[in-house]
Amino acid sequence: MLLRRWYPTSVSCHLRTATFRYYSVPRTEKEPLTMSNDTGPKNRSSIEVGWSTFKNKISDVNSSARAVSLQIKDQINKAKAAVREADRRFEEQDKIVGNDDQAGYKKDFDTQATIGGLPSERERKRRRWARKLEFYFDSLQETIFTATRALNDVTGYSAIQKLRKSIESMESQLTATKGRVKESKGEYDTAIAARSQSQRELNELLQRKNAWTPQDLEQFTQLYKDDAVNLQRQEDAKQRLAASEQQEDELSNDLYRAILTRYHEEQIWSDKIRRTSSWGTFILMGVNIVLFLVFQLLLEPWKRRRLVGSFEDKVQLALEEYASSQNTKLDAMSSDISTKMASRSVEAPSSAFQKSESELSISASSQQPPTQFSALAMSSPREFFTTLKLNTHALISWVSKFLGKLYQLQRSNSAASITLSKPELVLYSTIVVSISWLLSLGTAST
Repeated sequence: MLLRRWYPTSVSCHLRTATFRYYSVPRTEKEPLTMSNDTGPKNRSSIEVGWSTFKNKISDVNSSARAVSLQIKDQINKAKAAVREADRRFEEQDKIVGNDDQAGYKKDFDTQATIGGLPSERERKRRRWARKLEFYFDSLQETIFTATRALNDVTGYSAIQKLRKSIESMESQLTATKGRVKESKGEYDTAIAARSQSQRELNELLQRKNAWTPQDLEQFTQLYKDDAVNLQRQEDAKQRLAASEQQEDELSNDLYRAILTRYHEEQIWSDKIRRTSSWGTFILMGVNIVLFLVFQLLLEPWKRRRLVGSFEDKVQLALEEYASSQNTKLDAMSSDISTKMASRSVEAPSSAFQKSESELSISASSQQPPTQFSALAMSSPREFFTTLKLNTHALISWVSKFLGKLYQLQRSNSAASITLSKPELVLYSTIVVSISWLLSLGTAST
């Protein structure tokens, strides 16, 4: 393919043959490939033509880009000038209108500060911004129209609009031409009728030629002249009719071809706009996908790590605070116990043996493990049995503590009192009610 592209067919065949012979003969008989020098100028000229065409295309593209950039800069400068003009006109009108709240009192009598946020002030600001936007729109209207026209020039719709105007002009001209054709046809029919009338009168005079009078001779001469004039009028009307009909046919053909061209160009333009919108949609979708991937793969893990790190820091801080508070409580408890033990060691031995049963029960109850229940963990069998064991020990401790309180109440005198929690009170009431019910059943049966 490369040989066919750069060299003629005959040279390509020669090179293929030489190459085949070069690889088929023994190595000692190999000959270098040769090519005639006749194709050198042709190849050079073709390369130069292609290079010149490429340079022309590049220059055309550069000129088009420069023209578009100049138009854009011109429109930007016009927009800036329009905005400055709108600001100037707005300031002049604002000076003419003046401040319309001179009679308003907006001072706080107690603090002597300006009262802000009044409805009239908000309405005044809204009207001011509305007038300013109106000035901006009026000033930028020409710029917007010019930008729209430039966009139409870039997309090629301006040429389609020119073609549409040409079609409208051709339609109006075709209507006028049809009117002229109709008039020419009427003139031609009138000329034919006049000549036919003069021909009949001449034929009538020629039929009675032998009985002519001087008036008939004069009438024949006049009719003959009129016939020549009518013939000339008929020929002129015929030529005008033919020219009008030819012009009508040409306009009809041009209008038909212009309409076809217009619809064809509009179809091409709409396909271009549709293709551009499709590519724009694809580009937006790609940007959205890229942003989604960036957020999901980069930002979300970073945010998650940041949240987890902050949560771990907060948990660590809370655990440290809880540990410090527990250590403080344990230190206070140990100091209290040491103080009590020191005071008890100073007391008499007799008082050591007169300790009440209530104190013993209270100390025993204080040494019991706390009755704390936890929810059963269902994540694994090991955790389930562990939590079940802990709940069982807690239940046994709670029941033993409750029975200890009941035993203390039984052994103490009538003035002793104990403190029951809500579950213990419910259980104690249930036991008392059950015993009373059983006793009532027993007495009833006896």
